[in-house]
Amino acid sequence: LKKIKEGWVSQSHIYDFSQPDLDKILDNNAQMNLLTFTGICPDKKANTLYIHTEKNQIIIASTEENPRGKQQLTDFDVIFWPGVEEGYHFKFQLPYMEKLGSNVSKIKVKANDKLLGELKVLEKMENVAFETYKVKEPIIYLKTITRTIVKGLVSESAKSEMTKSMDGLGGFLTRLAVDAAVDATENADLRISRFFPAFAYCGNFTVEPGEYNITIEYYGSNGTLISSDNLGMKNISNSGVNLFESYYLD
Repeated sequence: LKKIKEGWVSQSHIYDFSQPDLDKILDNNAQMNLLTFTGICPDKKANTLYIHTEKNQIIIASTEENPRGKQQLTDFDVIFWPGVEEGYHFKFQLPYMEKLGSNVSKIKVKANDKLLGELKVLEKMENVAFETYKVKEPIIYLKTITRTIVKGLVSESAKSEMTKSMDGLGGFLTRLAVDAAVDATENADLRISRFFPAFAYCGNFTVEPGEYNITIEYYGSNGTLISSDNLGMKNISNSGVNLFESYYLD
């Protein structure tokens, strides 16, 4: 419990929700403890960027399609890069994280058809995944740019050598083939773990020792019941954790 409370203080940008009240777990009374998981982990997608070189500088630009269907410059960065010559143009991709969230906005717990209460968010795994990636992002950015520049310069040199004795269409097609081969290898690494949910909910309820038929109900943002998970008959005693799990990964 102490460590959980420390998390809310030291990492408030991750724990951007109310801390659940778990103090009753320390009571000697019979406790029914629930842990549920909802949603889908964030996905990785690719941004396509472009490098243009000037003398000792590389310009990294991003584009997007305007309402007329044409690509337009939306943002760019300039990086001092000693030794690079002007006039080169390369394409590359960088991955970015996109949260997928969950359709669930409320979870209710029933025992023997009697409402015990609602579960509270304990952990936003999507926030953790997002922040973990952001730590690595600058390194990925630098490594990708460096690789693109090196490969691009090598390909430019190869094109020059291969087309020295070629004229017209032959030289054009050779240069086109080399550029296509380089572009095909510059794809963002979109590998990601697919087995984490987006959220973890928890709750603990004080009950009399005995047998209970437990049902977990998942509700959408409009208050509609979207799923119901009947856990069956469970024995709740004064000893032990009495921990039960459920999930709705959508």
